[in-house]
Amino acid sequence: MYSFRRSVGVLAVISLVSFGALAQSTGSSSNPPAQDQTQPQAPAATQGQQGPVTVQGRIRARRDARRAQAIHDTYAHLYEVFIGAGYQRFTPGSTLQRATMYSWDAAVTRYYSEKLGITFDGRGYYGTAYVGLNSTSLTRPAISHYDVLVGPTYRFRMRPKYSIAGSVKGGVAIGNFSGDTNGFGTAVLGL
Repeated sequence: MYSFRRSVGVLAVISLVSFGALAQSTGSSSNPPAQDQTQPQAPAATQGQQGPVTVQGRIRARRDARRAQAIHDTYAHLYEVFIGAGYQRFTPGSTLQRATMYSWDAAVTRYYSEKLGITFDGRGYYGTAYVGLNSTSLTRPAISHYDVLVGPTYRFRMRPKYSIAGSVKGGVAIGNFSGDTNGFGTAVLGL
């Protein structure tokens, strides 16, 4: 019985050593394979390699690549549409009190690159001006004005969830201050 245990132990040690030697000789070596001696080997500095890349460097490179792809996916669209609302408070005449106007705003931007585009913008403002007691018995005429604007838009800073952009627009504004005055001029009402 004693010799049987010894022979099993010796076989186990021999098999472990042989499997270890076999594992080292099958290509798991850290040495590169031998190169052909006819081709001269260039130094590592001329091949453009800085040395081994660390794990943190690979993680940072993958994160930067994902971020750049997210920015490209977000801002690579050819057109961008904006619909919104607004609020304006202003004085409709030199002697009148302030009036509140509510507005709609619609814009379409055509981008020629991820950063530069042209914006076409249309706006309409509607409100009621208080003109006080007068001989026409009109105290609260409805007023409105419309804007049509065009100009370049440039994105200064682009991030996956937001961007900072600037726009310069010029155009035409048309005011309608006499639409609800029943034929009386705006000068009579002080508009």
